[in-house]
Amino acid sequence: MTEYYELIAGLLIAFVSCVITMRCRPSNTQKWFMLTAISTLGYMLSELFVLHSDSTAIFMLGKAFKFSSLLWMNVSILFGLYEVCDVTIGRKLKNILFGLIFLLTALCLSIVWHKACYSSVELIPIEGAPGLFRDEPVEEWLYYVLNVYNFLLLAFIIFYMLVKILRKKGRKMRIIRIVCLIPAIHVAMLLLHVLDLFDGAILNHLAYILQNILVIVLMVRYDATVTTPQIKDQAVEYAANGIVILDSGYHYAYANDSAKKLLPRLNDENPDAVTDYVRNQLTGEDSMRIGERHYAVLMEEERDEAGHKCGYLITLNDITEQEKRIRAEEELKTAAEREKFAAEMDLAVSIQRSTLPSDFPAFPGRTEFEIFASMDPAKYVGGDFYDFFLLPGNRLCVLIADVSGKGVPAALFMMTVRTMLEGVAQGPRSPAEVLDFVNAQICEKNPEDMFVTVWLGFLELDTGRLLWSNAGHDPLAAYQDGVWKLLPRGGGVALGFLEPEFLDPDTFTDHELLLKPGDAVFQYTDGVTEAMTDNLEQFGYERLLAALSGSPSPDPETMLPHVRAEIDAFTQGAPQFDDITMLGLRYRGNKQNMTET
Repeated sequence: MTEYYELIAGLLIAFVSCVITMRCRPSNTQKWFMLTAISTLGYMLSELFVLHSDSTAIFMLGKAFKFSSLLWMNVSILFGLYEVCDVTIGRKLKNILFGLIFLLTALCLSIVWHKACYSSVELIPIEGAPGLFRDEPVEEWLYYVLNVYNFLLLAFIIFYMLVKILRKKGRKMRIIRIVCLIPAIHVAMLLLHVLDLFDGAILNHLAYILQNILVIVLMVRYDATVTTPQIKDQAVEYAANGIVILDSGYHYAYANDSAKKLLPRLNDENPDAVTDYVRNQLTGEDSMRIGERHYAVLMEEERDEAGHKCGYLITLNDITEQEKRIRAEEELKTAAEREKFAAEMDLAVSIQRSTLPSDFPAFPGRTEFEIFASMDPAKYVGGDFYDFFLLPGNRLCVLIADVSGKGVPAALFMMTVRTMLEGVAQGPRSPAEVLDFVNAQICEKNPEDMFVTVWLGFLELDTGRLLWSNAGHDPLAAYQDGVWKLLPRGGGVALGFLEPEFLDPDTFTDHELLLKPGDAVFQYTDGVTEAMTDNLEQFGYERLLAALSGSPSPDPETMLPHVRAEIDAFTQGAPQFDDITMLGLRYRGNKQNMTET
């Protein structure tokens, strides 16, 4: 029954080999591997003839087919491996080899079953298995000559193959060398058989089964069934560019001379090292710089006519001159756009500055207080703003705010919020009620989800009572009894950050501060305390209090320029990342309680 197991295994392996090799349009490599599979089928069919022959002539004819199939099985797999390894054979040598192979095939099919080859062969029925026969050893001289011929031919082809790939490196080469050793087993068995030392039939059967298994491994693991000739043909039209080819398993397969000049690492003799280099440097990249030149990296997946993936074509295209031309065109376009943008920003700056109080003293006829403010945007236009205006009941409204974001969108949102605050503050509401009402209005129409921190205060000019509320803004600094100090922040969240239904009833609360004649307050945005050096060190609250305390006078027009000078000295020319806005107010008192300070 051993023959049946070998027969079934061989037929199954040959069938799988045929299926894999026929999966797409045959290349040269596929044709050789397909011939290997067909030869294996022929070998197994001839085995059927041998096992079920009922005459010596048919028996020897089956042996002849078996002998020829085994020859072509070995030869086709070797020539297929030649293609995989890019081993070139001269035309004359190739013609001689094919002539010798076809001659041996013709001799096998024409004279092996001649009586001179099998006069000593005797077919003996095997008991218990009618129709099965076994053969005695063949010792005729003609059969002996054919075996010697076959041995020498295969030995030469295998030796030529090994010499060509001996110095090549890489995982694929290791697999190919193993596959090359399988036909060498057949050659060894032939030599032992020629020398009449060992029959080796079972070892031969195991050898061709192992051979076909390794062919399947080679085709599946390294995609040897689909080589890169068709991609190389397509690459001819890109000869001026650098061309690198990967097989479908992402292994390095080919690079033209231009690519090797651009990337000397492609000349490494170790394919694995080149594969790692290509994967790390080229795949996934859109462009790369080599020296002073700029190259576009285009990676395309290549498929055969049947739609099966056969590898990847990477093209290195020099785009240096094209890039220079595009950059020149963009610079011309950018210059025009920059001029237009500058004109628009100048207009925006003019509009924004016109909305903020900028004439000082702001109330020349009022002696109860002194007020001064400044705003330096980080961009053309900023998101910070301040405002102050008189209210009924001899009161002064003072506010300062910081809008999320920068630039034109923040400036537009700033002007909208400023208009809301000014309109609502004119009514009977307290500062906390004003903030709560404006927060509800902002949340109704805020598609950009912007928010604004606000500090709002009402100063009673007759009494010095300052009623204020905070919506997420920085803490107020107060000057009382000759000392500057920071007051508690006072709670609250930025307007527009949360809708009214998600706020606690006491989110916005009123706080009171009684100012005596000569007292002052200073309010600012976070651009002051978060001003940074190149080392990302912030100005902070301690330096702010030190700057206020170091001012020659708590008068706003003296105090604000002094604080700004301290900020500039601290940052030492580092870029300004946020708007810097400051507002100072000093209470002088009414005519009855006004005193000299």
